[in-house]
Amino acid sequence: MKAIAPLVLGLALLLGHPLRAQDPLVRQEQKQEGIRDATDRASEQLEQLVAEFDRNGIEGQDVDILRS
Repeated sequence: MKAIAPLVLGLALLLGHPLRAQDPLVRQEQKQEGIRDATDRASEQLEQLVAEFDRNGIEGQDVDILRS
């Protein structure tokens, strides 16, 4: 999905319609990118938490759930 935004922007410029930040397509892409970034950060934090549990020998069903 990330590869679509440059294509849309390029096509719009070729057609003489520069997309503005208030255009719905651009706003939607920005929202999706923000969600993707937040999800990536949360995933990284969970990985760090599970690694910390591993280092401290903490095991159990809750850790297994976090791992999956």
